[in-house]
Amino acid sequence: MTALITERLYSYYRQRPLAGATRKKFEELVVTLEMRLAGKSRPRVRGNYLSALKKKAFKEPKS
Repeated sequence: MTALITERLYSYYRQRPLAGATRKKFEELVVTLEMRLAGKSRPRVRGNYLSALKKKAFKEPKS
């Protein structure tokens, strides 16, 4: 379930470039959802999830 939601959000993120402030809020939303689904709540873990989001979001899709 988590993988499905995450993949949908990543695909949305890659297809629709967002403005700076909106992008930050969107990234925080995705990270919060992932953490809640994974049952984690520590700030350091949040930073790790955000870092992973940015790496995956900007990766070129395989064709």
